[in-house]
Amino acid sequence: MRRSSNHIDTRRLAAFVPRNFDSRRLAAFIPRNFGFGRTPSRRYGPLGWLALGAGLATLGLTLFDPSRGAARRAMLRDKTSSSLRRLRDGAQDRLSDARSRASGALHASASHASHQA
Repeated sequence: MRRSSNHIDTRRLAAFVPRNFDSRRLAAFIPRNFGFGRTPSRRYGPLGWLALGAGLATLGLTLFDPSRGAARRAMLRDKTSSSLRRLRDGAQDRLSDARSRASGALHASASHASHQA
């Protein structure tokens, strides 16, 4: 059975815990479902949603500014298209490299097999 990535091996952890440690005292300070199984509206709390709203408002004011908004939108569009183009070209280069290496390995193994026979 495969364990999830957030599994804690308590046997290894026991070496670092003092013998007189009372887990019930610690558990009183940790909320249940700490970070797991919570709905998104509760996960971040009211301050998180306030920060998100402030960030979106700032983004909107920056991009839709009457005097410099068009230039900022054009710069954002250019940077996004450049990043996507570089990502696509890098993926194509890696794919081409992988094909070449596989082809070379195939030819090398075929050559090695023909010399062995």
